[in-house]
Amino acid sequence: MLRDIDVSVVIPVYNVSKFLRECLDSVLTQSLKNIEVICINDGSTDNSLDILQEYACRDSRIVVINQKNMGVGKTRNVGINVARGKYIVFLDPDDFYPSQNLLEILHANIIRHNVNICGGCFAEYRNGKYKTSFDREGLLWGYVFEKEGLIRYSDWQFEYGYHRFLYRTEFLRKNEIYYPPLIRFQDPPFLVHAMICAKEFYVLTDLTYAIRCGHQKINWTTEKVADLLRGLLYNLKTSRKYNLSKLHYMTYRRLTEEFYSHVKKQVCHFSVAYLLFCFCVNISYKLMCEENKDFKNKMWSFFVKNYAESIFSVKNTSNKRHKVISVLGFKFKFRRKVVDAR
Repeated sequence: MLRDIDVSVVIPVYNVSKFLRECLDSVLTQSLKNIEVICINDGSTDNSLDILQEYACRDSRIVVINQKNMGVGKTRNVGINVARGKYIVFLDPDDFYPSQNLLEILHANIIRHNVNICGGCFAEYRNGKYKTSFDREGLLWGYVFEKEGLIRYSDWQFEYGYHRFLYRTEFLRKNEIYYPPLIRFQDPPFLVHAMICAKEFYVLTDLTYAIRCGHQKINWTTEKVADLLRGLLYNLKTSRKYNLSKLHYMTYRRLTEEFYSHVKKQVCHFSVAYLLFCFCVNISYKLMCEENKDFKNKMWSFFVKNYAESIFSVKNTSNKRHKVISVLGFKFKFRRKVVDAR
């Protein structure tokens, strides 16, 4: 009789042969042995698939799925659907587990406290060093938990670092909690959806995930920027629906402080301009006015300065012979009337 699997580790793989061995080694040496490692090769063009098959021959706990390129969100969803473990966790193939007892700690605590989600602290790994402290007023304040215990999501309202949590598999399936089909920013909507359904979760002060930083540079195409805005819009609408004022304000800050420089470069395209307009329409400053009294002024100042110009602007050409009117990314050029001053 086959023994039930404790944890399924889902790893979406795409052209990461440089880091893949270190990633797999960190999973297979975990003290929790009764696991399955679902490695989904998402159409890699390097030798990532060869590495996966090599490891699968050495360790029967590795399950290799080979598919055409679908994107990381859809690939993780495949993992959710095929997982046999009672609990599930997600690991990126260019990252690794910082300790050998990490899964055992998460597994023991999610059972002990009978919750659907259990997680710990999140760190950035760069040049051989871990960054484990973050500005409490910054955009990454929720990466660290200062004390162990049960937390209500309505009190926390953070959306980054989904990797550090262990989820009950049946809980995800029953509530249809999946990653949206976005190229960028698909994981924060997933975490928000999961947390809202769970209502509360158990946290540890242990480091349960470290993301490798500095080795990738994102090429912000129009499609990626549009999907980023779609993900932000999802969180904005969700935070309004459930009256999550902190998350609502944080989503506004994500765009204005973290992403707007990338959005601005692509705003000439209709889809990006339209989504940017939708973002502005969905900001409800009334929701945040009590906790962030200066939000209204900040929002309108930024809107007038940046968004409004992106949606509608009137400018003269450098030689002042033409006037250019831009509406949602479409540009219309008109010859100006030149008044003879003689």
